[in-house]
Amino acid sequence: MNLIFVEKFFKKMLKLNGADFILNYFFNFGSFLGIIFFMQVISGLLLSLFYESSSNFSFDSIQYLMIEVNNGWLIRLIHFNMVSLFFMLVMLHMLKALFYFSFRLKKVWNIGL
Repeated sequence: MNLIFVEKFFKKMLKLNGADFILNYFFNFGSFLGIIFFMQVISGLLLSLFYESSSNFSFDSIQYLMIEVNNGWLIRLIHFNMVSLFFMLVMLHMLKALFYFSFRLKKVWNIGL
């Protein structure tokens, strides 16, 4: 498929929908937040399968997860690193909203978009 045709098609669609004015990479932060939140939920559910919250066995359950479970260390690594990335993207998303004066659009703020 011709990539120039695809690019022209999407540019035409954006112009028809009135969205061609300032679209750039800053408008992806909200989508990235949704993806990271979904990854957090999935990895949290996987981690909760092996975690025991009693004071006697909590450390042992983490040890078991890190050593015995296949790729348990990777799931835990993804889970605690995605939290930092999530909060960084939340701050960038809020800065983008302030930079583009989105606070003037009261209806957008009321629905959370």
